[in-house]
Amino acid sequence: MGQLQQLQQQDPAKFKQFMSDEAAKLKDAASKATGEDAKRLSSLADKFSQAASSGDLSAFQPNRAAGQGGTNASGVQAYQQAQAQGHHHHHHGGGGGGGGAVQQALSSVSSDLASALGSAA
Repeated sequence: MGQLQQLQQQDPAKFKQFMSDEAAKLKDAASKATGEDAKRLSSLADKFSQAASSGDLSAFQPNRAAGQGGTNASGVQAYQQAQAQGHHHHHHGGGGGGGGAVQQALSSVSSDLASALGSAA
């Protein structure tokens, strides 16, 4: 999530474009997924769309007021946990029982973000 904030600060226009592009990819992935994967991808796509429109990351915050841990801690944590599950553990073959589509999508978002940051810097 730190990388998203970095992109947002470095190049707000690029941030919006990135979020919009990724929202479209996530929607596409959601349409091909089933069950929980489809729901999670669709929900993530909505958050990316909101961030693309608003230009900020508040969509990733929980809807209720976050009393403890600062304003956007839990939304950021949820994203980071999903990203950690989806991106850093390439060594265990297929996606196992579900979650594969979400992992693939998050891995794709993560690599797209790295290249967006590379060209924004």
